[in-house]
Amino acid sequence: MFSELNAFFERPEPFSAYTIDALWTDPHRAKGMLACHLDPETELASRRPERIAAIVDWLDLRLGFARKAITDLGCGPGLYAEAMARRGGHVTGLDFSAHSLAHARTHAGVEALSIAYRQADYLKDPLPDRQDVVMLIYGDLCPLSPDRRRRLYDKVSNSLMPGGTFVFDVFSTSVFARLGEKQSIEHSAGSGFWATGAHTLISKTFLYPDQRIGLDRYLVVSATGTEEIYNWMQYFDQEAICAELTEAGFGAVTCHALDTGGPVDATDEAFMVLARR
Repeated sequence: MFSELNAFFERPEPFSAYTIDALWTDPHRAKGMLACHLDPETELASRRPERIAAIVDWLDLRLGFARKAITDLGCGPGLYAEAMARRGGHVTGLDFSAHSLAHARTHAGVEALSIAYRQADYLKDPLPDRQDVVMLIYGDLCPLSPDRRRRLYDKVSNSLMPGGTFVFDVFSTSVFARLGEKQSIEHSAGSGFWATGAHTLISKTFLYPDQRIGLDRYLVVSATGTEEIYNWMQYFDQEAICAELTEAGFGAVTCHALDTGGPVDATDEAFMVLARR
């Protein structure tokens, strides 16, 4: 155990391990993640309902969702997919969490919304073709390494119709500037978010200032063994993200304030990016 703990506190190379699916596909944690998504009082997994409505409103004014083919990547329980479908969009939601998709299908069925949900990994599985809009929301681009981001850009570009729009948001470098490295240990005598039954959670935050990358590294220790989870986060300024998309072959790239669609402020924690194919 000592050697495992010693290795845990060593600084890994950026994106050297990738365990993002462990938060979303584990049956126990999937229930906790869904609860966070649906809790209107927290923004741990999704933004509050009024913010989602504001974001979808200005995107609809700019892009016009009615009768458009739209793909929502990492759709979770369908919060944005439903909002776009209510505005007349024909939406396909992709996610690899069966638990979240089950909720999304049930909820959309109540209103008979035009949404097709598919369990898929958008980095590996085919995306719908001839789409007018492809969306990736709530910083889902930020945990991806540069090579994974480029793979996604290529897949999205191939999915879009000429003139179609890739819509996503990223967390800004102003957030990274406020972060600090830290570590903690917590013990739970019973079940919690991370595990069923008694368990200990050890966490360590690493920062990589030159690349503006953060890592929250977790070690879950329980009677059944240990599990390590890496939560990477890349932070962007407007220049950096626009340069990536231009290099990937997108045309007009614009950045917008998240809730209003207006100009991005230097203190904004996140901002929206629209990239035309």
